[in-house]
Amino acid sequence: MQTIFIFLFAKYVKYIDPLDDSRRVYSGTDYPLFQDVHLMIFVGFGFLMAFLKRYGFSAVSVNLLLSAFVIQFAMLLRGFLTVAFEETGLFSIGIPEMISAESSCAAVLITMGVLLGRLTPVQFLLLAFFETLLNVVVEHFVFNYLHVNDSGRSLSVHTFGAYFGLAAALVGHKKNVMEMDEHGGIHHSDLFSMIGTLLLWVFFPSFNAAIQEPEDARHRAIMNTYLAMASSTVTTFMISSCVDTLGRFNMIHIQSSTLAGGVAIGSAANAVLYPYHAVIVGVVSAILSVIGHAWISPRLERTFHLFDTCGVHNLHGMPGILAGLLSIGFAYFYEPESYGKTLYHIYPYWIGGELNGDRNNVSQAQFQAIGLLVILTSAIIGGLLTAFSAGRRHDGVILFFILFILLEIPSKTSATDVPVSLFIDPTIQNADSIFNQAKEEVLQFAPNVTLQNVVYQSPQCGNTETDTKEIFTYFQNYHSQNHRITMGPVCSANFLRFANLSAEIQALQINILKGYPYEHPTMIDMVTRSPQNLGENLVTILKEFEWAQVGAVLCEECYSDDQLASETYFDAIGRVLETNNIAVRELLKVKRGDNSQNISQSIKVFESSARVLLLFLGNSLNDYSQFLTAMRLNNYTTDEYTPVIILSKSSLELSFPWQNDPSTADLFDKTFIVSSEY
Repeated sequence: MQTIFIFLFAKYVKYIDPLDDSRRVYSGTDYPLFQDVHLMIFVGFGFLMAFLKRYGFSAVSVNLLLSAFVIQFAMLLRGFLTVAFEETGLFSIGIPEMISAESSCAAVLITMGVLLGRLTPVQFLLLAFFETLLNVVVEHFVFNYLHVNDSGRSLSVHTFGAYFGLAAALVGHKKNVMEMDEHGGIHHSDLFSMIGTLLLWVFFPSFNAAIQEPEDARHRAIMNTYLAMASSTVTTFMISSCVDTLGRFNMIHIQSSTLAGGVAIGSAANAVLYPYHAVIVGVVSAILSVIGHAWISPRLERTFHLFDTCGVHNLHGMPGILAGLLSIGFAYFYEPESYGKTLYHIYPYWIGGELNGDRNNVSQAQFQAIGLLVILTSAIIGGLLTAFSAGRRHDGVILFFILFILLEIPSKTSATDVPVSLFIDPTIQNADSIFNQAKEEVLQFAPNVTLQNVVYQSPQCGNTETDTKEIFTYFQNYHSQNHRITMGPVCSANFLRFANLSAEIQALQINILKGYPYEHPTMIDMVTRSPQNLGENLVTILKEFEWAQVGAVLCEECYSDDQLASETYFDAIGRVLETNNIAVRELLKVKRGDNSQNISQSIKVFESSARVLLLFLGNSLNDYSQFLTAMRLNNYTTDEYTPVIILSKSSLELSFPWQNDPSTADLFDKTFIVSSEY
């Protein structure tokens, strides 16, 4: 494709004549704004998407690849739609064309944010090809035929890119790579993402004002964006704290919703005449964005399996629609006389304007609404069709002519790959059948894991020092291969040693309970040494299985040991989670003896806030039957909500509810049982 670009640029493109008064040539004022926009695209967006712990390098690199591709493609497409090309067969490019090309990059990168971690570079390029083609054509129609005012490109960039990506994600229908602790971030990746947020925040006024003319409209766009961003930032911190049960700031909100003001003010950035209007827009956009993160996105995931990796719907989608609605309102309610002569630059098709149009405030507002609908409709339909094409097996053939060199990503591990070693003690009775069943159940329980080592061997059961050393050696071998989780049916006598040794070498051993009395499908047990160690291993589970949105349920005085009261127990574990930047988003307290009907009403608080439920309800499995029954009453499946049962003693020493009542076995399907051994 790069070869084709060379041919097209050579045949049809020339530089603008800097002495030509018929064209806008403001290199002194345009280039600084272009630099700001350029930095936003290549550094701001790149760092903002670097928060995925296993996809940071790829996110920044693919961001660079797509931007470089779209810049050239968008310049050519826009040039082919100009009057100059129609008349002469040539078109000129200058700094304004460079800025417009960058805006097309932004639309594609916003779409990339929805699908981050779920497409290959080839599929991303295919998507960028079709999206840029559609985006430029739709933008040309909306601006040059509908004469819509979209000064900061909130409609043609933010709204289009967001809903194009969401439609594509709906077709893709793949597992969300974001189901990990606090949406996948670790300390340094969140820090990089925050740097991206700050870069976008600082340069957003330039993005909204870069293509404005005359200068007073550009000045208004800068000031309005500046005020909207400031008010949205303060509001984001306030609302983020309010929606958190413990009153904490959520880094996802800070990284995203603080930018919503710049998106929401964009379409009318050159039209807003009063500073307090810009401040109000920033406040409303931040509230809308945080609500989207806290409640709307989880419902979209659960109801439609619509997974939005970067929360694009909350930063670009809904604030973009708000921008469209505001552009309708400002066009309708503002008095035309308030603008003076600049009215005709903002709305060129107005009565008496430079295009000799026949519009007034009512008709302009109507066309603003039509423009919003056109962009939404074209983005959704285009996203659906493009995703279907990109998902076909022949995508490599289609893009053969597009790619000259594909970027080689050093890490070949997918964002959802979790290396797991599975082994068995051959001395166990029916070892073969247990081993084969264990393989099936590991993949059924956690389909995102990768069984890279399946080993039919294990230390034989024994209590000697030699046996213990042999266990440690096996663990070291698997851990050296970066296998952080080791699964396998082992003899219970050595199970506790595995748990103890796992903490020393930062690995985790999980036992799939098999054989009477713990015969049960897909129930996994883990034994640890202390609440501190239990918390560390919970962190391992949450990170390695990539689960997010953690909630906790406490029953006061449900543990037999007074020193293990649920609150004390939870506090000890909670400190470990907090140290690892894993937030418990919802904390629910229940009482001993609460029946399933009462609990079913209480646990609805988790619908918008949690997917992994840490249950501190007692030291017997029987204590958890009512809660699991309540989940069934609400039609909560263990595919949607993963219960983690936390006991104060090893489950191997306890009785199992299904021994006396087989019907209770299904309640415990696909649950984790985590126990501490002191």
